Amino acid sequence: PASGGHGGDGGSVWVEAAGGGVNCLDLSGRRHFVAEDGGRGGVERRAGRRGKDVTILVPPGTVVWEELGSRPEGLGDPECHLMADLERVGARACVARGGRGGCGNAVLSTSTMRSPRVSGKGEPGERRRLMLELKTLADVGLVGFPNAGKSTVLRGISAAKPKVGDYPFTTVRPHLGAVRGGPGLLVADMPGILEGAHQGRGLGIQFLRHIERTRVFAFVLDMALRHNDRTPLRDWLHLQRELDAYRPGMTNSRPCVIIANKIDAVDINWEAYAQLASTAEELGVPVFPCSALYRRGLDTCFDYIGRVARWNKHRAWGSNGSSPL
Repeated sequence: PASGGHGGDGGSVWVEAAGGGVNCLDLSGRRHFVAEDGGRGGVERRAGRRGKDVTILVPPGTVVWEELGSRPEGLGDPECHLMADLERVGARACVARGGRGGCGNAVLSTSTMRSPRVSGKGEPGERRRLMLELKTLADVGLVGFPNAGKSTVLRGISAAKPKVGDYPFTTVRPHLGAVRGGPGLLVADMPGILEGAHQGRGLGIQFLRHIERTRVFAFVLDMALRHNDRTPLRDWLHLQRELDAYRPGMTNSRPCVIIANKIDAVDINWEAYAQLASTAEELGVPVFPCSALYRRGLDTCFDYIGRVARWNKHRAWGSNGSSPL
């Protein structure tokens, strides 16, 4: 009589967020990930073993997208389907399930065909084309125009050494730094934002997406502006418009503070500063006058930001982003 067992199911492909310095660059030389086939069924109705899974290790903060057609130009493109958002170490998602094993001939035998020489075919596993996107995970995002002093602020509060210079776009990728003496407050220095950044101008969307992960927005404004058509208040309102154009409601979804940088400059327009402070007070946004170059005012500013970030970690903010502090 027939005694062939079922074939084993194929292995699946998983994506898992892991610590220990895992980097997406480790995947750059490998384009295809294939799980193991299931084993053949054996005699005496022995089922075949299940194929081994394949796990792709990625850094925390990785977003997994399935490309349904042509490569999307940006997030939210209909040709791109969100599969998983792996924010924390240990988070994992199955991105391609293994196929089902075939039926052994034992179950196909009948009273008239005791030893069938056929078996049921299995089902193929899933095949997917994926795009992995890494978003920076930080408590605080430094947001500002090019050359506003964001990198100098980060150097002033942490051991990070981002490049600084008296020209736009000194920062061309996000830099992270932990606040000295603080309880693990992580601050991200983002490349400067230009008008039209939400449409890809300048470094545009490729870095705006990192800002989404931060709990607090710290707008770094240049108090020593020498442009006739720009004031600190206009810069702040413009930066908010760019963030909200990229992701509607972004600036109202979390608390904001203003770092009024370069307050030590000799040619400060105090009338423009007063206008900024008055408008910010009406909107409930605190303003901290600072000199990042001489590290004045930064401790007070980031003590406050640290309290807000810790509170926001465990609570939902209102629609106006107001803080109890």
